[in-house]
Amino acid sequence: MNKKQLTAMWTGIIVFVVMGLFPPWIVNIPWDSRLEPMAGWRVDFEYGFIISHSWQAQTASNMERNSEARAESNLNKRHDIDFPTLIIQWLIVGAITTGLVLTFRDRKQ
Repeated sequence: MNKKQLTAMWTGIIVFVVMGLFPPWIVNIPWDSRLEPMAGWRVDFEYGFIISHSWQAQTASNMERNSEARAESNLNKRHDIDFPTLIIQWLIVGAITTGLVLTFRDRKQ
């Protein structure tokens, strides 16, 4: 491998790892029928650090308490990693990295 190929490969590996450390999250928040006319689940999408994300989200929701019902609703938040989105992102990074490594190969070989 030449220098350009190694740079492309290591950049792809670093991006791949960073995407794993800060994955996309789906935040399922229950709607309270006392606060909202429609009962059910509201879904938010966000990115966050894999280790501290749930703790930070719960701390933030505790600080945002406006009423007992809102606090109850916030404590029931569920954070799940959005694996389909993460896998698609990884595939795109893998395809781009592979394309760059192949593009930068020596023409003589």
